[in-house]
Amino acid sequence: FGLHTHTTPTIPMSPSTQRQKASNLNHYHKRIGLTYWDPSSSFHTIIVVPSQNLDSDLNKVPGASHYEERLLFNLILLREPKYRIIYVTSMPIDQSIIEYYWDLISAGTDSVSQSHSTQKFADVKSRLFLFNCLDDRPTTLTRKILSRPKLVKRIKAVIQNQNKDEACMSVYIASPLEQQLADKLGVTLLAGHVERHQYFGSKFGCKTLFTKVGIPTPPFTAQAFSVDQLAREIEKLIEQYPEAQKLVVKLNEGFSGQGNAILDVEQLRQDMGMIPREGGSSAVEQNELSTVIKEYLPQMRFQGNQGHMSWENYKAKIEENGALAELWVESTEEPACPSCQAICDSTGDVQILSTHEQQLGGADNQQYVGCLFPASTAYRNKITEYTQTIGEYLEQQGIVGHFGVDYMIFKDDKSPQGWNITAIELNLRILGTTHPNMLCNLLTSSNYDTQKGISITRDTHEEKCYVASDNIHMKEVAGLLPQDLREYETCEGSLHFCPKTRTGVVFHLLGTSSEIGKIGATAIANSTQEAQDLYERFLKHFQEFAGRT
Repeated sequence: FGLHTHTTPTIPMSPSTQRQKASNLNHYHKRIGLTYWDPSSSFHTIIVVPSQNLDSDLNKVPGASHYEERLLFNLILLREPKYRIIYVTSMPIDQSIIEYYWDLISAGTDSVSQSHSTQKFADVKSRLFLFNCLDDRPTTLTRKILSRPKLVKRIKAVIQNQNKDEACMSVYIASPLEQQLADKLGVTLLAGHVERHQYFGSKFGCKTLFTKVGIPTPPFTAQAFSVDQLAREIEKLIEQYPEAQKLVVKLNEGFSGQGNAILDVEQLRQDMGMIPREGGSSAVEQNELSTVIKEYLPQMRFQGNQGHMSWENYKAKIEENGALAELWVESTEEPACPSCQAICDSTGDVQILSTHEQQLGGADNQQYVGCLFPASTAYRNKITEYTQTIGEYLEQQGIVGHFGVDYMIFKDDKSPQGWNITAIELNLRILGTTHPNMLCNLLTSSNYDTQKGISITRDTHEEKCYVASDNIHMKEVAGLLPQDLREYETCEGSLHFCPKTRTGVVFHLLGTSSEIGKIGATAIANSTQEAQDLYERFLKHFQEFAGRT
């Protein structure tokens, strides 16, 4: 693929701000050596603020508020006596959901469950502190917290009961709002340089990064902040690649395909002479291709939850945060869509956490639906290598925390390996693959072996694999409450997770069941084939269970 080269802009900072940032970052580097869930980590109090920082339109996605439950895997850390968890949400979490995690904690592995007497389990519960804003409006959680000084004060009081230098704040995605909240609480935000975090986490910023470090990515335009500018940039891309059949237009801020739109260039060419202009000539005859494109943009196919994205809304988002267009790369066969997840741990190290095969859905396969761990051995090492390179560059930019890179693998008979890899997006945040990965590792006591590209249990050295999705829709589930779903743990023929075998299915996003008839689940097994078989059997069995209920 031809690479579109852009210069990465320098983020301006005053000398005093630069000194303060350097001081904060140095302080951060001295305090953190490992991820907070590592037993050797110096952090004991984890403040979890699962704010998605999505704009008001994306917050209208059905069940969006329940995505704050995605980080509840952190509760399993309470098995270790050193941890305290402060979990803040917009609305109260249903008690049955919390009790579901108590079940997972109290079960654990055999050695853990035997050591948990009633008294010790009471201690586990005493180290969880739940706060909420009692506010379900479609605005960011962090903004809600900051607008409630008394709530901030109560959270801070819990932190100050311990050494606040042992506290950190884990967020879904970092922005200046999260930094402001961390500063008010007097704790470390697990993000590092927030401004650069935002830039490289944007659609345009990640494209410039790929180009900078020499990783293939589909040709793309400069970012545009108006419809006129976007149309001109698209015109340049079409002229540079006349064989293009489709383009993907992407809002700078988006997730899981939300904010993407497909521009059908073939249809555009067919319609080029059909837009009348003064004097009876067409726009194309007047050499105004960008005018035709501008007229055609409202006809794009909006991805994700299309019912909540009109052209007027999309246009406003372009003007607010910018957008770009990239070439839709055609392939004779359906491409594979793997991803690789890692973390910049602030010591100069990049830890690879996992690779996945992503399942994509929607009209144009732009939406993340689920995943299989790990990715194929055919290209697992190569995407790991690319992700390591990206992570090292992010480290140099002062960025700390989770990130993931989405790739596409295209068949290419002319290539020595038979395929080509292109990087599509960089997500600088907690990912849709983070919670199933953490659930698997915490529940099975396993670690990721970077050399082998698999997770292995620490004691029995068994491989662990899984299939996961947050998008299991069943009409039978609609109206079922979390306590109804918990009955599946003990029902006849249940495929729920078993601590003895360390295999089975774990629920997540239980809060979406009653409202929209959707749940999430992770099927953990000892091979990818076993995980896929388990997941399929679970879907059938759970549907029967939900129908009986």
